[in-house]
Amino acid sequence: MRTVTTRWALWVAAASLALSGAACAAPTEDDGTSAQSDALATVGTLIPETAPTAAIVLANADLFAGINELHYTLLRGLYSDRALDDVKVIYLTPDDSSDVVTPLRAKDGDRLTGRFSTRFASEIASGRLVRTKAAVETNWSRDYFPLTVKDSAASSAVKRAIRFDYDVMPRTGPAAESAAQALGFTVTKSDLTLEGGNIMVDEDATLFVTTKILTHNPSKTKPQIEAELRRTLGAKEIEWLAPLPGESTGHVDIFAKVLGGKGVLVAASDSVCGADAPPACSQRKPALDLAAKAFERRGYR
Repeated sequence: MRTVTTRWALWVAAASLALSGAACAAPTEDDGTSAQSDALATVGTLIPETAPTAAIVLANADLFAGINELHYTLLRGLYSDRALDDVKVIYLTPDDSSDVVTPLRAKDGDRLTGRFSTRFASEIASGRLVRTKAAVETNWSRDYFPLTVKDSAASSAVKRAIRFDYDVMPRTGPAAESAAQALGFTVTKSDLTLEGGNIMVDEDATLFVTTKILTHNPSKTKPQIEAELRRTLGAKEIEWLAPLPGESTGHVDIFAKVLGGKGVLVAASDSVCGADAPPACSQRKPALDLAAKAFERRGYR
């Protein structure tokens, strides 16, 4: 699950596999890394957020009941929409016990236990739901599953993906890489520490990122980070945005989502903060207003 498609939005806890093949906010110093990276071949181009999706990846790492119910709701919607008949689901599970789900409630409020293997038997048989064993440690596959890119060679039929370093849980990144390889992807490893929620790309290959990436990579300069993003993801321009104040992940998808056709949805805040509001509450409106202006400078509605 990495893309919100033109057909269906599957943004929560999911990464998507589109199987196809900016001037920064502020000027930065040039340490020569950008020029050096220009000589390196670009691995591929990140698929736009709005591209049609061939498959989504869901992860169930801990049998968290909320995730089970969310996954069932997504799958039920997917499999009931004939327009989405060509969309597959890759379901990452650490072991066979994660086949157990608790998605439904009886009229008296009690949970009913079910299994994916029986609830979605026809989809499993047809290959629309593929369970892949992967020792992932968290449900947020958008953040750690390798990012699908269109191969830089126009005639290439290679399914290519980029894996960044996911340092939150050390086993999860390698497990996701192995799962991607099992699905037929050639995976290129980058030494950048980066979570999928930290980046968003539009149809013009403009990469929107938050400055959280800078704090995650203290040994690298900003030009070095930009060079690696251009090399691995084919970013033509990079727009740096400030994270939402008081929000721990620093993800751009917390507050903004490109919609295609130069449309963008940006969160808003009136900064009316009650006594129990977090300390950063009053800072959110000006931060979100700045983010909206950054998109407007690029011609977004």
